[in-house]
Amino acid sequence: MYRRTKKKLLGLLETFGRKVQRAQEAGTPSAFERLVPQTAMLRHVAEAELAADERQPYEATLTKIEQALGSLPMGTSACQELGMRLSQSVEELRQRTEGIEAKRLIVFLPYKSSMWDSLESIWEAASRDRAYCRTMVICLPYADRNPDGTPSCWHYEIEQFPKHVPVLHHESVDLAALHPDVIFVHNPYDNYNSVTSVDMKYYSDKLKKMTDCLIYVPYYVTSGGMGEFQRNLASYANFDYIIAQGKAGMPYFDEKVQDRLVPLGSPKLDKVVQMCKHPPVPPKEWRDRLAGRTVYFYNTSLSGFIGDTKRFLKKMRYVFEAFRGREDACLIWRPHPLLEATLHTMREAYVEEFESLRNMFLEDGIGILDTTPEIEPTIALSDVYLGDSGTSVTALFGAAGKALFIFNNRLYAFPREDGWRSTLFSYTPYWEDGRWLVTPTNGLWCKGQDDVFHFVAQLSDYESGSYFTCAYERHGKLFLCPLNGQEVLVLDHGDMRHIALPKSDMPYPGRFAGALADDRYLFLLPLRYPFSFASTCGRSRWSMSMASRSALPRRRRRMIGLPEAACSRTACSISRRQQRKTSSFSRRRRCSISS
Repeated sequence: MYRRTKKKLLGLLETFGRKVQRAQEAGTPSAFERLVPQTAMLRHVAEAELAADERQPYEATLTKIEQALGSLPMGTSACQELGMRLSQSVEELRQRTEGIEAKRLIVFLPYKSSMWDSLESIWEAASRDRAYCRTMVICLPYADRNPDGTPSCWHYEIEQFPKHVPVLHHESVDLAALHPDVIFVHNPYDNYNSVTSVDMKYYSDKLKKMTDCLIYVPYYVTSGGMGEFQRNLASYANFDYIIAQGKAGMPYFDEKVQDRLVPLGSPKLDKVVQMCKHPPVPPKEWRDRLAGRTVYFYNTSLSGFIGDTKRFLKKMRYVFEAFRGREDACLIWRPHPLLEATLHTMREAYVEEFESLRNMFLEDGIGILDTTPEIEPTIALSDVYLGDSGTSVTALFGAAGKALFIFNNRLYAFPREDGWRSTLFSYTPYWEDGRWLVTPTNGLWCKGQDDVFHFVAQLSDYESGSYFTCAYERHGKLFLCPLNGQEVLVLDHGDMRHIALPKSDMPYPGRFAGALADDRYLFLLPLRYPFSFASTCGRSRWSMSMASRSALPRRRRRMIGLPEAACSRTACSISRRQQRKTSSFSRRRRCSISS
């Protein structure tokens, strides 16, 4: 018996008991006749939701009740006696129901077989607990999307799951009627994934209505940080719990979801650790190519591909050529499962070049193209990782204790001795006097008397993203201006202070176009960010107040020094004022900042 069925039966029995008591007090046959529909409801639930061995005791007792109600007595004393018998039968069913240890019905809803590993160890644990759990795995259909968001091609991967996993067809189960106790999902994007989408009836807001507890298990693992876009997705509001990889990763999530985070680890890590302890037998067609060679796993990730597709494809060609004809090494190329779908949806101009590279790889026998549903067996068979850093695969190799070589996709030729210098920046760096330097990895560097740049500080927990763009030194303080971040940093005699800007939901990259400064004012220039800022750079404290640009007097607009066409939404006017030391926004949207 499931917990929901138990709760439903107890509710019906409680209602039935009250109605029996009222009929007994009324002492009329007509009062007892009104109990017949309640008996029918109990029988319907027993027949529809109980297994055969559970149903038998209920059917026997319900039959006695129906027989008693079928020959209603005449007279008050006879009605009293009937009421007592019915109350006894109801109490018997109630005690029997209370004494049953109900099982939890737990449903898992994967859509891609290659991502099943993000749920698998949870399913295995629940499946072993047969006394208290019943599990169901239901495969969901998903579609590749056209650039306008409409479905272009539907996929259904039910046949690609491991043979030991009993996967049900989605059309064979009515989730709303079943109403499981718990539903686990690994897809948090709903309608906000521009590449793929499950059927909209399985979006998180719909699933929330079909279960008592909706749990999201991330389909990825990390080596420390996490992409900012994962901080607070729209679907998080619908999840009762979000499984975090560990306590160290919890601060990367938005504070609004902290109370729903549970740091229990990742099934993906469970899987790869176990797989590497007991490596599988390689597929027959791989064995000769792997034998006696160092096996390199080449991962082409979505983030690297989307970030700079032209350079990424050049890097792929460079890697393929490096392994051509090697007798001491074997290259296993495993593209991201959604790479081709992403290519057609977001980078259609590069489809032909990608397909040409793939055909060259296969026809020239450069290596093995891995299209198997599970990544862990391939990791277990590999010795070395090659590829980007911002991907789950690096964390899996790290957990397996294997070597990693992280690629710089801007290098697609054999590097010169000093070639690394040109790859330090993903944009043209700007520094005012050549002394201070901010890198895309959010590092602050300073040129010393030896004319060499020396590392000073890491400006963010994230080592990518280009959160800051330039540094201005004024009055003994160093002002670090945002590019994709949402704060200004002030370095004052070794003390780093964070001045938070008003939060914006506008995505990065491209929040700011840069910054300008003179001896008195610092200007932050927005690109996709909806506000403009200026501040005084003097020694006194200053305040920042927000107002509509159109509401600012023309004299103030000239002082800020921005073109009339710029910053059409709002602007920040800055004036020197003595304020509190701590920063806060008042109800009038005033922010006082101590500099």
